[in-house]
Parts: sequence; structure tokens; C-alpha cells
Amino acid sequence: GSPFSDSGSAAPGGHVCPKCGAPQPVSPGQDYFSLLGAKRAFSQDPAELERRFYAISRALHPDRFAAGPDPKWKVISVERMSAVNRAYQTLTKADRLRDYLLELEGVTKEGGKTAAEKTKIPAELAEEWFELQDSVMEDPETAVEKLGRFESDLKRRSADLRDRVSAHERDYDSGSG
Repeated sequence: GSPFSDSGSAAPGGHVCPKCGAPQPVSPGQDYFSLLGAKRAFSQDPAELERRFYAISRALHPDRFAAGPDPKWKVISVERMSAVNRAYQTLTKADRLRDYLLELEGVTKEGGKTAAEKTKIPAELAEEWFELQDSVMEDPETAVEKLGRFESDLKRRSADLRDRVSAHERDYDSGSG
């Protein structure tokens, strides 16, 4: 199916009342995905998000409500447009999107860790690094080779982690995660 809900064919619904033309306040339960009419997923279509963002921007532009029957309409349109802008800025940046979606799902980014714990190097990696430093002091000639192995191992570990994260994101998006 489409990653976008049907309510978003031109400008996703709910932004402006179809009967009276008033901009609608953002409801407390509304998230960035619903604001842009997008499916909750890690994978988003940037071109479609951009198209929707500009369609909503045209529909909500505060100038459209400046001379309206109610002066609150302009304020509401500015507030809603600010929320839509934050949604667009979040859903179009992979890291922000990931953090936001995990937060919506109740997963804390840092697992409640303190600032010092967030920057803590895993013990195994620190031990390897200190061994590497020792070998530089003891035998600089073999240290270059050991540094190369350390660097390639670090790249492999990083790629493995990225692949695991991507697999979890695909599982979530397909509904099996």
C-alpha cells in the first residue's frame, strides 16, 4: 500500500474546516505523520512529503486568514503551520525521523542514560584501543598493521550495526516488527 493516507490527496485533511474555511487547531493527539498524512514508517518518500508540505502551506498561509471573519484564524493558522513545518523538518531527515518514531513507540533514544553514560565507550572496544596504544609504544613497526586491522574491524562492526538497524526498520515498516 501507499505510505500516505488517503486523506492527503491534495493537502492532508483536517487543516482547514471544509464547511466554514477556518484553520483548525492542532489536536493534542496529532503527530507529525498525521499532520502530513504520512504512514508511521521509517521509510518516507521525500518528494511526496515535500508536495504535501507545500500544498498544506498554501492552504494554511496566514495571509489567507488575515482579513477573515475571526482574528483568531490567523493565529491558529500560524500555530498549525509551525507544527506542519516541524513535522516536515523531522520526517525528511533520517536521524530525526528515527528518533521521533522511536519516541512515539515509547523507545527512549538513550535508554535513560546520564550524559556521561551516553558517551561511554564499550569496554571491549576500549580494551582493544588500549592494547593498540601499548603496541605503538612497544613495537611501532607492527603497530601500523594492527591499526589497519583495528580500523577495518571497526568499519565492519559499524556496517553490521547499520545493517541490523535497517533490517529492524524494514520489519517495522512492513508490520512484522
